[in-house]
Amino acid sequence: MVVQRSQGAPGILDVGRVPGSVDDVADAVGGDLRRCGFASVPRPDIMAWKHGKLVMNAGNAVDAACTPGPDADELVERAQAEGEHVLAVAGIPVVSAAEDQARRGDLLRRREDQPAPSGGSTWQSLTRGTGGVEVDHLAAEVVLQARLRGLVAPVNALLQRTVHDLVRSGRPPRSLDAADLLAAVRG
Repeated sequence: MVVQRSQGAPGILDVGRVPGSVDDVADAVGGDLRRCGFASVPRPDIMAWKHGKLVMNAGNAVDAACTPGPDADELVERAQAEGEHVLAVAGIPVVSAAEDQARRGDLLRRREDQPAPSGGSTWQSLTRGTGGVEVDHLAAEVVLQARLRGLVAPVNALLQRTVHDLVRSGRPPRSLDAADLLAAVRG
């Protein structure tokens, strides 16, 4: 379960066909989503948008594992930059952060009847203690794409291991100092 706290739209769920087209099914699904209140645009380049979301969410592991602060911010920036680099080398199209922000606009605004979010979806998973976290769909994807091309992705690999270590140990979310992880990456 992920808590949804936005007004304007409950979410943005653009659709498209893989590897890259739009057809009657995508149009129909997008229409159904819009009728349910979601923002949804059929996109022939849907994978570029999915990969943009992957890069944007590279910081989820940091949000879940580390105490907030400048070191955590730097770790997020490094994870995102590493993801962008790996995907660029792989020739995988990615929408830019600016394109994503323009798409989001003010569609997802915090509901006034909801408290400010405590953390993202990975943080929520760790907090609930279910044992399942999305890090293998985020950081591990960057690591895999790097490995397939003879590259390394040390920041994302470290974040993947770190979140799994937190799950196994039962330590609480945000219990790690990002400076220690940065030192390991720089080491």
